[in-house]
Amino acid sequence: MSGQSSGVYEATGNQTSNGIVPKVGRVYSFSLALSANTSAPVDLKPLANLHRIDNVQGVFIANSAGTAQLQVSTSAGATLKIPAQYQGVMPLYLSADNVLTFSGAGTVTVTLLNFPTPAMVWPTEGSGTVQVSGTVSVQDAQVEASLAVLQPQVTPVSRTIAATVAASSKPLMAANAARRYLLIQSAWNAATTSFSGIWLNMLGGAASVGGADCEYLGAGVIYESGEYVNTNAINYFDPVGGLVLTAMEG
Repeated sequence: MSGQSSGVYEATGNQTSNGIVPKVGRVYSFSLALSANTSAPVDLKPLANLHRIDNVQGVFIANSAGTAQLQVSTSAGATLKIPAQYQGVMPLYLSADNVLTFSGAGTVTVTLLNFPTPAMVWPTEGSGTVQVSGTVSVQDAQVEASLAVLQPQVTPVSRTIAATVAASSKPLMAANAARRYLLIQSAWNAATTSFSGIWLNMLGGAASVGGADCEYLGAGVIYESGEYVNTNAINYFDPVGGLVLTAMEG
């Protein structure tokens, strides 16, 4: 066994896992060259006696270079298994004799931890093979329906007025309960090559200059619906007349 450590270790003489989260995390790493059909016992007691690490509670094992499944048997009766070309972390609770027995093939890196860890195993990046057969469904009908409401796909339909009627409330578009999108652009004056402001009543009532429930869409301004879309009938009032009023809904 070969190993390296760093930092100042504070061995307490307690050579069993006590389940307490330490104030300072400690680690100790070593590597093993394993041969098939053989076992390699590792006695951890000298590590605590040499102030390397004590109160071992978890372990990181890299079997990335291994050619066979790695099996780790603890003196507490637990057995940990890491497939070839995998690595992982897992809890490791030791009894007083602190002996681990490794069996596998290839070079294995082991890092002892003095703090609790979850149990998880993952393939080494760039190695291993994941095979999937049959059909894997990644759709949920309820989720798809919710997304369809939140992010509807619409095809806009033109409601553009080619030549507005002057000084009179006129319909721009009828009420539409299925409307999910709305865009209205202030009127375009081809004669002056400029935009002109226009009055809108988006509640279905008559449109007029400064009238009740009327909104003024200033020159060059575009109204575009957001999360909530007005489904009412919309009427316009153009003081000038003969202008292009661009509008669309979907």
